[in-house]
Amino acid sequence: MQIPKDIISNTKNFNFIGTQNYGFAYYQQKENNFIRQKVLMQYHTLIFVLRGSKVIHGRNPDLILQERDSVFIPRGKYILSDILSFKDKRYESLLFFFSDFALSSFASKYYYLIKPTLQKDTNIFHINVDNFLSTLFESFLFLIKVPDSNSLISLKIEEIFLYLLQDPKNKNNFLNFLSNFLEASSIIDLNEFYIQNQNYSNVSEMADNAKMDHSSFSRKFKDALGISPKEWLDRRRFEKACFMLEFSSKNVTQISQELGFNSSAWFIKRFKKKFGLTPKQFQKSKNLYFLSQKS
Repeated sequence: MQIPKDIISNTKNFNFIGTQNYGFAYYQQKENNFIRQKVLMQYHTLIFVLRGSKVIHGRNPDLILQERDSVFIPRGKYILSDILSFKDKRYESLLFFFSDFALSSFASKYYYLIKPTLQKDTNIFHINVDNFLSTLFESFLFLIKVPDSNSLISLKIEEIFLYLLQDPKNKNNFLNFLSNFLEASSIIDLNEFYIQNQNYSNVSEMADNAKMDHSSFSRKFKDALGISPKEWLDRRRFEKACFMLEFSSKNVTQISQELGFNSSAWFIKRFKKKFGLTPKQFQKSKNLYFLSQKS
């Protein structure tokens, strides 16, 4: 992900890090260099004010952000923003960017937390910031100085999503946004597909449940989530494999059979290719109870 071109009036005011689908920027503005910004949001964006205050024109009434206030702006929204005040002649904010794919991936991974809602129009909405969320936002500042920190961006933004989804003060707004987003993305109904039917042995079962032919289902699934249904199934199987290796007393052969791999040797080969460790080495690296019996 490149920093959105239309959100910047002066690139020297930004410190930006990011991956293909996630980004983070630390923005600074001096009082004697004030610029009004007109922005068409290229990515879904969350803004958190560190110093000073800001007004967002783009909803009725205008949204005023004081220090430690935050706002969520869906992709495609056109806004006009003004800095209302500076503190010690400076305005500072944190901006978090994420793509449609990032949201689809999150919805796929945490389908069990997403419940149907009575949808209303998705718009810019205020985020209630408590001490935990404020600390979480500000923790991103340390990543600017960390070499190769891009891989941490997606994990930390995912942490923000999870908190918004479970925090009573923010849950309804964020859940409504997710519901509208998933509806607009033409993804197979999450409530039907993910929540009620979690265990599939192959893609054909998934397509049959969605009442679609194999090729159409695979195409729509990949359009929505960015990965094929087979890749999705494999991801789920390896996630479960890691969990079982860590917390169950079953050996590698039992785990590979339970998860539907053709053989334990094939499971071990694919596990090592994916994680760089054999299943047994994975257990040992976690300092877990390790069975001595051969698999």
